[in-house]
Amino acid sequence: MKKRQRLLFITTRFGRGTGGLGVSAERIVGYFRSHYDIHVLTLNPDPLESETTTAHTLGLTISQLRPQRDSKLQLQQVNDWVCAQIVHEPVACVLGFYLGPWSYAGLLAARRFAVPFVGFARGNDIDLDLFGEGAFQAQYLLAHANRIFCVTTELEQKIKGFVPKASTWFIPNGVDPVQFPLLTATPRQDDPIIGIFGDIKQKKGLSLLLERLDLQTYQLRIVGTVRDDTAKLVHGFLSLHPDLVARITQVPFIKNLPDLLAEYAKCDVICIPSCHEGMSNVMLEAMSCGKLVLASNIGGARDVIESGKNGFLFNPAQPETFDTQLHHATTLALHSKNNIGQTAREHIAACFNWELERTRYLQALAALQREYLDKNPQASDYTHATSKFSAPAADTLV
Repeated sequence: MKKRQRLLFITTRFGRGTGGLGVSAERIVGYFRSHYDIHVLTLNPDPLESETTTAHTLGLTISQLRPQRDSKLQLQQVNDWVCAQIVHEPVACVLGFYLGPWSYAGLLAARRFAVPFVGFARGNDIDLDLFGEGAFQAQYLLAHANRIFCVTTELEQKIKGFVPKASTWFIPNGVDPVQFPLLTATPRQDDPIIGIFGDIKQKKGLSLLLERLDLQTYQLRIVGTVRDDTAKLVHGFLSLHPDLVARITQVPFIKNLPDLLAEYAKCDVICIPSCHEGMSNVMLEAMSCGKLVLASNIGGARDVIESGKNGFLFNPAQPETFDTQLHHATTLALHSKNNIGQTAREHIAACFNWELERTRYLQALAALQREYLDKNPQASDYTHATSKFSAPAADTLV
């Protein structure tokens, strides 16, 4: 039996409970694990943890670094860890999930040992980080990564605009339609419920909902972790409008699927009014459940939603379009709502399912490895040659 290739996967967040980035990281690692031995380096979510921990299961090793107050020391630890792993045992590829400082540290280590590096553009890394203190690191990643997997076509277009020679590959998020089944709309006796889900930070657009929603007509349900700055926004709004307290419900972050499905079922419309966004897991999950989704016409929503057919889009630069689309969505006849929901589910099941996402990632990584070894034969000292170790063939569904 041929030995499996080994990957290093670097991500600050990993697993449900760490936000959408961590959920996606865990899912994608699961895909690679089917063909590779994969070692994940992530940050321990417990800020009080005093030791670096490592856990092993079949085909998967997870190491958690303890948080450091000194960001430069933390990045040196990431770089040292990647270098030590490559020296210890051959590595086929280093993967940096989110084009931030940790990926930058991983890329420097990979280049030192002639190991190919893949970066994952997820949203904030391109939309925000290119304008902050980490701008140089993000630009360096765009220019020197052997491949950049982009979760939306908008991110791919931006990257090509910034760095025309960047090697990009569009791979959208996927969802399991079995885990997120159709939730058929039923007649409602009370006022429509508008839901916003996830890690509720400023970019998620809760401020727009509080500004535009007529809370005498609609109820608002906030489901997830509300960041401190956003919590202050809600508190300030309710202080000014104490008569609307009963019209806004806040539900803490949900870790189990049955409770999440129950929350989706309670809502008439799931809103994603973000000012910028990657490929929202909430959007895919809600659409798989046949829920009406109203999203800003940005990011992954442009790749998934055809307004009026499988969901609704509005222009965040023209907030009045939000009012129009929300009114349209909530006043549709029940059969029309169910038809749009059914169309949404069929579209997600056909084009944005887990199996398609898995196949795209495995084939894209295998293609990169073949290309890299063809161009860099000296890299065989550090990477597994495909003639000796198993990797998906170019024309094989994996």
